[in-house]
Amino acid sequence: YEAEDYQHQHDGSAEQSGEVLPGGVERIDVETSNYFRQLEGVLDKNEFPSDEDKQIFLDNVFSEMNEKEPRMSVDRKCSKLLEKMLLIAPHDKFTAIFARLCERFSELAFNPYSSHVLQSMLNLAPNVANKQDDAEADTLTVAGTMSALCDSLSGTEEGSANLVGLMTDACGSHVARALLMALAGRVVDLKIDELGKRNKNKQRHQTTEIPFTQVTVPASFEQSLQNLVRCVESSAPDVLDNLCYDTYANPVLQLVLTLIHADKEKEKTADRSAEREKKLLALNLVSRMLHFSEGDSGREHCNQLMQSQVGSHLMETLLQAVTDELFVKIYSFAFRGNLFKLSLHHVSNYVVQRLFTACRHSAQVNMIVEELLPHIATLLAKGKANVVWRMVQACATHKASQKVVLKGLSKAVCGVGSSESKKFVNQMLYLETLTQHLGAYSEGSAIPDVLSLSSQLPKLSGVGCSMLQSCLFYEPDVCKTVSDGIRSLDDEVLFKLATDTHGSRVIDAFLEGNTKSLWKQQLVDRFKGRYAELALQKFGGFCIEKLYKVSELSKKSQICSELLAKEAEIKATFHGKFVWRNCRMDSYQRKREEWTNQAQKTDKARERFADILGTDDSKGKSNVKSTLGSGLQDTMDQLGFGGAYSKKTTSGDEPKAERTKKDKKNKKSKPDLEADLTQDPELGKPRSTKEIEMAVETGPMDEIDVLFKKKNRGNSKSGSARKAAAEVPVEDPMDTTVTADLVDVMDAIQATTRKGTKKVKKRKQDEKEQASPHVAKKSKVETDSTSDVKKKKKFAMN
Repeated sequence: YEAEDYQHQHDGSAEQSGEVLPGGVERIDVETSNYFRQLEGVLDKNEFPSDEDKQIFLDNVFSEMNEKEPRMSVDRKCSKLLEKMLLIAPHDKFTAIFARLCERFSELAFNPYSSHVLQSMLNLAPNVANKQDDAEADTLTVAGTMSALCDSLSGTEEGSANLVGLMTDACGSHVARALLMALAGRVVDLKIDELGKRNKNKQRHQTTEIPFTQVTVPASFEQSLQNLVRCVESSAPDVLDNLCYDTYANPVLQLVLTLIHADKEKEKTADRSAEREKKLLALNLVSRMLHFSEGDSGREHCNQLMQSQVGSHLMETLLQAVTDELFVKIYSFAFRGNLFKLSLHHVSNYVVQRLFTACRHSAQVNMIVEELLPHIATLLAKGKANVVWRMVQACATHKASQKVVLKGLSKAVCGVGSSESKKFVNQMLYLETLTQHLGAYSEGSAIPDVLSLSSQLPKLSGVGCSMLQSCLFYEPDVCKTVSDGIRSLDDEVLFKLATDTHGSRVIDAFLEGNTKSLWKQQLVDRFKGRYAELALQKFGGFCIEKLYKVSELSKKSQICSELLAKEAEIKATFHGKFVWRNCRMDSYQRKREEWTNQAQKTDKARERFADILGTDDSKGKSNVKSTLGSGLQDTMDQLGFGGAYSKKTTSGDEPKAERTKKDKKNKKSKPDLEADLTQDPELGKPRSTKEIEMAVETGPMDEIDVLFKKKNRGNSKSGSARKAAAEVPVEDPMDTTVTADLVDVMDAIQATTRKGTKKVKKRKQDEKEQASPHVAKKSKVETDSTSDVKKKKKFAMN
């Protein structure tokens, strides 16, 4: 929310009282400026005897500031005090100051000091507007002043008084963003002790990463926001193109695109006409920005925009913010058939990376992968490994094209005819060194081991380790290649990985991904005797925590014993304290029995939920797909709700062997499935055409469906049929000791219907009469009660 560094161009005479600044605002005199500076010091110290004294002081400050706010805002010293007073001002005083500053808005927005004041004021406006009653037309409100301000900025002619002119100014662009954020109800948390401090390291184009709190705003705010967006959308074509390439206007456009595509859940319940109007406005703005209607010249415009250091940020935000339909349209218009060329450019390759991360579905990932897959080796050789990394990552997230991507990546780094997993992992670990030599080998030749290409041990590659990390979350049978390669590494290489900033993440992914549980335990043993040494390393501490988490009880005890031997050294390091806490070393040291019981519970829980967690600890086999990006159907399969629906929705990328294995597990062949659809499972007679169509949509009925169907048919029987069925003797296997509990359960079941409720009330009334000494025919009541219990037991068995 801070403006860019602005070098004040005025000389010493600029501080003289009475000077009129270029914006037309008169500067406050030096004596008054120093006085307000002293008041700010008293406010910062906050050494008041009581709250009443502080309130008296604040009232006096507001009185001194009255009608001087515009002049104070353009002063370097007084502007900071004004920001702090706005933050603690009552609603009535804030509304008055808000109105006075908005009267001179077009003059103050371009000043390096008053622009900060306007940003803070606009950020506070939504909360104040929500608490004001705007029913009275004569009452001054924040919402009314805001609407008047936006109306004055919604002009279509370019100039200093409208939004377009505000966007292209170094200071005004920040005010424009603050105004749009306020109209959308996005409030940034401002603290009084942080006001006036600038963040010099903040990147200019990262506008969508500002943390905010969403609050409700008056309806006039939403209408004003649409009017301002329409002002930008209706600009002349050359003006809109200049905004896309302008250093200051581009971040404002990014924010506009984010706001008009935000709140998708809110739009579902909004007025349909307003929602349709908003979507049409967003579509028109994007169409004019990208020149959809101009064909090939429009595609060339998109290429230039993506190759621009400023315009590329706009394209990245656009891909992330737009709807699914518009995303597909942008991809088809600007990217399809041009991805490889864009990936090789030093700027537009970042847009291609954003394209992968912004994909909504696996089908979109498949389309992009199909176009870039043949060029993986060229991208690596040209130094564009980050594009390949985003491709590998997207395949893990959406579970798409995993096998073909891993095969293509292996071919690119190992060459033809080499499928050794250890070599593949080595090539990826030192990918940056390998890419320096890839250009010397033709496409059909084998590539030697990277360790033989360098005289000394090369440095680990960050992007290569990131690719391995994503590959370890692939499907279990696909990631086996990477897992085998890591297991075949020497102990020293593994230790180097565990203590490296990039390599430690590979070890973490091996322990958290779809690797067999048995292999994870074997990896824990590989570090035996060096657990304490790992804990003393900054990045090794993260690995030791992961090793402890997946270890069995005996291995946990071994880790803790080694850490306990180096207690003083571990606690002496900053990161060692966290290792000591997360490994529960205090409990191991002082309450060994409690530590053992807790570790045993953890192991039992892991075994009990092995199917849900994704591994079978007893056999060391992975049962389910990667939890990364898993869908609802995978969860339903894990819970046992399989059948025709799960087979129908199985991804085409799933290996044939795994599908066959699932078919055997379900014990249902294709003819059996067809029989389920054409035959009634209960009556054994053919279904009607309508029943078959319904069965195709819902799949074959399982035992639960048949049970409910039987129950429904039983309820539809005639009275004589039900009576005949009730006379059939049923063997009662239940013990009489649970009769009382059964009665309570049956009462709860019968209470769900009117008839059941009457029976329960009647039985309770009989029990009361039975307990009373004045009730006659007690033996008959007992006989009836016993008969009711038997009937309920028979009903439960049925």
